[in-house]
Amino acid sequence: MRREVDYAAYVEFGTSRAPAQPFLQPTLEKNLPSLEDLFSRKIEEAVENERVQT
Repeated sequence: MRREVDYAAYVEFGTSRAPAQPFLQPTLEKNLPSLEDLFSRKIEEAVENERVQT
């Protein structure tokens, strides 16, 4: 989803006039273990599916 106005970086990192209000980095750090598990499972599933098809 792309919008005409990209302001997420300004909110995340701040500007010369507005302080940073991080929301992306803290969310990523909080969810990284579950994301790593998800990616591992999906890769294992894809490898197993290829193994079954060949």
